[in-house]
Amino acid sequence: MSLDIELKILFAQNAKNNALKVTSLPDAYEAWVIQYNDEYGVAIEVDPELKVNEGFASAYLRTTFMTLQNKSMNALLLTCRITELRMEFASICSQFLDPGIKGEARTELKADPLKWWKRWSQLLGNNLYMKQAYSVLGELCAVRYLLQQGKKVHWAGASGGTRDIEVQNENQDIEVKSTLIRYGETITISGQFQLRLIPDRELYLIFCRFEPSEAGESIETLVNDLKLLGYPEDTLERELEKCGLKAGSAARMETYSLLEKRKYHVDDAFPRITEQSFINGKYPDSISQISYSINLAGVTFEQLV
Repeated sequence: MSLDIELKILFAQNAKNNALKVTSLPDAYEAWVIQYNDEYGVAIEVDPELKVNEGFASAYLRTTFMTLQNKSMNALLLTCRITELRMEFASICSQFLDPGIKGEARTELKADPLKWWKRWSQLLGNNLYMKQAYSVLGELCAVRYLLQQGKKVHWAGASGGTRDIEVQNENQDIEVKSTLIRYGETITISGQFQLRLIPDRELYLIFCRFEPSEAGESIETLVNDLKLLGYPEDTLERELEKCGLKAGSAARMETYSLLEKRKYHVDDAFPRITEQSFINGKYPDSISQISYSINLAGVTFEQLV
């Protein structure tokens, strides 16, 4: 029986809170099909020191210490939560478990599981589900700056709020844009409401320019700073998880240097598209979404430290 066929059968038959050994693999490359709570998938044994915690949409790659059929180990799990896709997920798991020629694929997987994960998540569209690390880093840098100024803030994270940050004690909203482009000041506005002014509330835009740097900051260092400044840890971690940035994920360790941080006041003079940009002062009836770019060159700003 082929590995792919066996996995499809085991995914269909396996009971909850159970583990079944995959029999179509040689003993030297043992693996298990697991199903615990609302997750199902496969597991292999890896080095006790290895730590992985990645995820997007309903797929996860992580390590955890567990006992599989009376064998205790640090297990590398590839799991999913959508049972309706178990046949399709079985094919991915088959490639994950395949030892390759002379076991080379299994050796490479155990040595660097993130390499496998990045290759497959890119193919499956991970960038549709997970914010870029530097984009989240920019938002957290803005939250830290505001907290240091004594503001009471709420970070929307991935919760779908119109604004990235709400300054609750000053009737202010903050939109954050980040870039890795060293020169230029072009930003992209997604949606006609992103820069829409709300009566009795001020709107500001914070623009951050980063570059990858081993000596820079990461999301993880910002998380620690925000906790020390009193930002609720549970709230912070919940929003980061929604962004695809669970504790222990590799993206949280990526380091960037902040080259500059600007603050713009978004008012009637700020370049943007509004209802007044159209005939009769309203969006055309057939327009449901607007995305456009703004060149900030020449727009007045405050340089933040």
